[in-house]
Amino acid sequence: MGRAVGEARALFEQSLAIHRELGNRPSECITLGNLAGLVRVQGRMEEASALFRQAIITAREIGDRRSEGIGLSNLATVSLEQDRVDEARTLLQQALVIAREVAARNLETCVLGSLGHLHWDQGRLDEAGVMFAQTLEIAREVGERHYEGITLLCLASHARWQGHLDEAATLVKQSEASAHELGNKVDLANRMLEHGHILLAQGQGTQEPLATATAFAHELAVTPDSELAKNLAATERAQAAFEDGKPLVCGYYPEDVPEGIMRWLREHRPEAIPPSVLPRLAADGTLRPEEAGASSASPTTTGER
Repeated sequence: MGRAVGEARALFEQSLAIHRELGNRPSECITLGNLAGLVRVQGRMEEASALFRQAIITAREIGDRRSEGIGLSNLATVSLEQDRVDEARTLLQQALVIAREVAARNLETCVLGSLGHLHWDQGRLDEAGVMFAQTLEIAREVGERHYEGITLLCLASHARWQGHLDEAATLVKQSEASAHELGNKVDLANRMLEHGHILLAQGQGTQEPLATATAFAHELAVTPDSELAKNLAATERAQAAFEDGKPLVCGYYPEDVPEGIMRWLREHRPEAIPPSVLPRLAADGTLRPEEAGASSASPTTTGER
């Protein structure tokens, strides 16, 4: 893998030198973006950021608004990986303006989805839901089935955290159908795991979807640091807690609920947080100490209806 990436980088650098020598600015712009993407895969974020910025400058100089928008979106991804959240948001908003200006609907879908995830990570679920709904509408309009399936999964999770479990179940089944159609077993496994969390939130066990996702993970030989492996471990912890009669938070083991989402729940759905979880929230700063004694959730509640 490392050797192949190194060889690909050498080829991109050779191509870049030739395009510059010939004065082929459009090809130079494209190659800068490709090289930046490759460098990002290598984990060289500062270098990737510099290359994406060069691609954006080149796109602006030749008046290629679509390539400029793509570059801004890619640079935002790097900024997020460097925890530059405000910078990433600004870049995505600029990319969204361009995508709409040039009617680049696929780019608009990508940017809206990224904005949705940015809001999600910061615990702004209402704003994230709006972004995901717009993403789904455009993905269906342009026939982008992969993005449609991903967005349905995001909306299913969004509905589960909000306590709309019937809606969540419908959305995740639609997302599963999309993954089946496309034959993507990684996506299907992740959707089965979300299905499992919905069942747990309903007070049911998740053995069947968990077993299916586990079988896919073994078949795909996923690495421990992969997103699927991490999601699988979280579902296993939730299932184990459920079997032990321990309280869950919207189908998740409390320690696995992201801080931003826990803040949103505290502000909008405090009844979803079991009292036994409150002292931990006070300890890590998610909850003020004076709030640690108040919750309308029953100590024995492990599901939502």
